[in-house]
Amino acid sequence: MGEGRFTVERMLSSGWNIKALLCTSRWEQQFAEQTRGKCPVHVLSDEAIEKVAGFPFHRGVLAIGERPEFPALEKTIGTEDLPPRLIFCPEINDQENLGSIIRSAAAFGWAVLLGPRTGDPLSRRVIKVSVGTVFSVPFYTVEDEIRGINLLNSRGYKTCAAVIDRNAGILKNAGKGGKTALVFGCEAEGLQKKIVEECSQSVRIPIIEEIDSLNVGVAAGIFLYHFSVDEKGNFYYIRHNG
Repeated sequence: MGEGRFTVERMLSSGWNIKALLCTSRWEQQFAEQTRGKCPVHVLSDEAIEKVAGFPFHRGVLAIGERPEFPALEKTIGTEDLPPRLIFCPEINDQENLGSIIRSAAAFGWAVLLGPRTGDPLSRRVIKVSVGTVFSVPFYTVEDEIRGINLLNSRGYKTCAAVIDRNAGILKNAGKGGKTALVFGCEAEGLQKKIVEECSQSVRIPIIEEIDSLNVGVAAGIFLYHFSVDEKGNFYYIRHNG
């Protein structure tokens, strides 16, 4: 379910199968033109749409799309289609954090690997927080997080665990380039020890001693910038889907 003009516009331009669109009369002409007959456009009053949405913050337009089946890492890793840059969120369930990470992934051109305990990237809240960028990010799934990291290691990925351990390496010294997978844990407990041990390196963002950690969405943005952009502001790579 997409809510709001920008999110729905990104849904329509994504190539995903959109089943129906619902809007108020002020958006009817614009979205009738954008859908080009690809899906029905239903027009209701603000009050009626609020009842459908369940709250008054729908911004005049809603759309519902068909949920795709994301490819499994085990079946894809041996092909040339697997992106060289992956974010792995094995246990991030907070919808705002997940939406924020997905938005940063889209901004820097990374794909996202979902574990068995990762939150739903297509929940209404995640879609809204990501501002619809969820529809432009490649997703992959893995049934076991340890097996996923081992598969990535075996295929030449540098698996980098984001930690708060002050004995870990500092982000600015982390090598760039090559195939990279960044691994982020949930805010409450971070990454499980067994996951960190399987990663090829552990990296931290240095902060003052009085503060124990950063919000994981903020930390992910900092990590992504470091591993994506050189000193001149140029990207190290072109995203696999152009």
